[in-house]
Amino acid sequence: MDLYQGIYWEDEGGDKLRISDMLPHRASNCAHWLEARAEAIAFVDSGKWIGAGSWIGGEQAMMDLDREMDRDFAEKEDSVSWIKSTALWQALDLRSKAKVEITVKNFFD
Repeated sequence: MDLYQGIYWEDEGGDKLRISDMLPHRASNCAHWLEARAEAIAFVDSGKWIGAGSWIGGEQAMMDLDREMDRDFAEKEDSVSWIKSTALWQALDLRSKAKVEITVKNFFD
């Protein structure tokens, strides 16, 4: 799941669904799903720092890396606020507020 884009939602099967094509209630459900799992998602996202120091050289670069890691971890202390700041959640939230013309096709979705 790519939290840093707001174009598509990737389901458990790996299928990518365009957020703009979702019905609002489905987008709302996806946003709530992210919120309910925000702590675990934040933990996994922070895994990007594993091994980052192994390829950085120089004292200043290491200090910069440490500062960036500290900023990232502090930002995720409130995991729900953090998840709401991601492009994916914001796109889902925006779509959940959309007005949709009910048609026979999407009535049963």
